[in-house]
Amino acid sequence: MGSPKLLLPWPAAGGDRTATVVEHVVATWKASRVEAVVVTVHPDDARLAELCRAAGAEVVVPSTPPPDMKASIRAGLEFLAERYRPDRHDIWLTAPADLPLLTTTSIDLLIEAAETHPGVCLRPRYGDRYGHPVVWPWSFAADVAGLAADEGLNALLQRISWQVCDAGPACVSGDLDTPADYAALRARQDRYDR
Repeated sequence: MGSPKLLLPWPAAGGDRTATVVEHVVATWKASRVEAVVVTVHPDDARLAELCRAAGAEVVVPSTPPPDMKASIRAGLEFLAERYRPDRHDIWLTAPADLPLLTTTSIDLLIEAAETHPGVCLRPRYGDRYGHPVVWPWSFAADVAGLAADEGLNALLQRISWQVCDAGPACVSGDLDTPADYAALRARQDRYDR
């Protein structure tokens, strides 16, 4: 990208100021029905950690840089386990931070579906594409720790039973990996609500 993608400018809610991608993403999660927003941040990303905290997220900074997304998720789950002591009735949702078009509507649809399907992993889908966030019953947190070094959460999804939840187009709106992605997402942002 040439610069940290999560720190790129993004219109804040209401369009009255410019924020960063990560501030917008955290604000979207905070406006949803989730009880806590946890972001795992690389130890060298002090600015990112500062913006996430200021936006209302709880920030986990592992002493050793996470080598992959699975390690970041594991660090977040360990934090949740210690801080909140979740039980079998709780859920956790996972999504990359570079999804600026994800909406509170999509997140809340998944939470509502989890309430009517307790104990079930839910994968959001729109059309023929799977998206984010994935909803996990708390019991699967232990399974993440048991994944092999070369396995990600997709390997866990292949081994378990899960259900599909239609969460609208925002759940498959695309992530931000290239300058072309950034331009395309900015051009499409007015189609999505928070």
